[in-house]
Amino acid sequence: AVQIVSPKGNGSGFYACQRGQCFYVTNQHVAGDKGDFVSSIVKPSAKYDFDQDIQGYVAASDRKNDIAIIYAGKEDANAKETRDLTAVKFATDSDDLTSGMPVFSVGHPLGIVQQVVGPGTLDTHSGKELRSSIVASPGDSGSPWFNSRGEAIGILTTGLNSSASGDKSTGAGEFTVSFATRIEHVRALINK
Repeated sequence: AVQIVSPKGNGSGFYACQRGQCFYVTNQHVAGDKGDFVSSIVKPSAKYDFDQDIQGYVAASDRKNDIAIIYAGKEDANAKETRDLTAVKFATDSDDLTSGMPVFSVGHPLGIVQQVVGPGTLDTHSGKELRSSIVASPGDSGSPWFNSRGEAIGILTTGLNSSASGDKSTGAGEFTVSFATRIEHVRALINK
């Protein structure tokens, strides 16, 4: 996972490679629309170094599914080296997802430079969206969701305080429900 900083805001994202192309994936509401500038892609490290920041641009975006694909560098320049990053593997088929299965996210909540792992269980999976008990905070938008094999099954789009959803049994909103777009929608945008 990487931290994404753009004029739209801060969030999380991840590095991936498909069909011989490597790029970063995040939410459209974090990075913007096709052609928009991304001021900083911060690679995770124990010690933050401004010189390690990567700039980029949004190569493709999908507002409906809240996805943005970012290429590093400027449109007319070669991408910076990313050999020190491991590309996220996509799950091949999310039809085998079941309610109650363990899932986890990796992101940068509240602008924290270090990666934070958020464990949870999958609640439901219907249509384009997944729902989980993963706790989400501002800055987690764009975080990848993984299955127990470490394959990306979705990309976090939003979170909801459980008390705001009308569930009074949890008390004072101590649990959070979060939502993710299925990884198939990321793959479809890449294939376009």
